[in-house]
Amino acid sequence: MVDYRASGDFFSDKEWIAAGPNNTVYVTWTKFYQGPRGLGYLRSPIVMSSSSNGGKTWSSVKAVSDDAHPFNSGSQVGVAPNSAADRLV
Repeated sequence: MVDYRASGDFFSDKEWIAAGPNNTVYVTWTKFYQGPRGLGYLRSPIVMSSSSNGGKTWSSVKAVSDDAHPFNSGSQVGVAPNSAADRLV
């Protein structure tokens, strides 16, 4: 499990994963935020996490999309040769 929060105001979808140098794994997904009681569509940022120990532990969830583009649908992970996945959207 990469990230879990018991909440009724968002759901995670459209997961993508890639392996990079040094046995690091990166996963991105879209968090679809909804209004009260699941009504409405507020925003959908792309977030990511990484693991360097085979998925036993994961980094903190980090937003990789910006506030200027609040409505995203999906992502594809790309890893640069210097492991710069956190700079790619």
